[in-house]
Amino acid sequence: MGAGRELPEDYADILGVCDRLRQAQLTNAQTRWGSCTAGGVIRLYWALARAPREVAAYVSLHEAAHLLELNHSPRYWAHVTCHMPDHARWRGWLREHGPGLGRL
Repeated sequence: MGAGRELPEDYADILGVCDRLRQAQLTNAQTRWGSCTAGGVIRLYWALARAPREVAAYVSLHEAAHLLELNHSPRYWAHVTCHMPDHARWRGWLREHGPGLGRL
């Protein structure tokens, strides 16, 4: 996913929840772009590496914010928006272009 502050570990640090992140993994699970368990395991679909860096950063932030709020409540979205005000742009990019990312 490249250099810069865009990995789940980076966003866990920014959000002040490094102690809650147990592991970050790339997966082949094609049903979702990422997930975060209550136990602190974040999984990202490998095909994000084919997306623009901002998209991978959005998904990383999205999942790391679940370390604070394991839901999609207004408080959850406030964390995401605080650190990436243009997140809707990248979420939209995924909806439009995402289906082709996993194709080889």
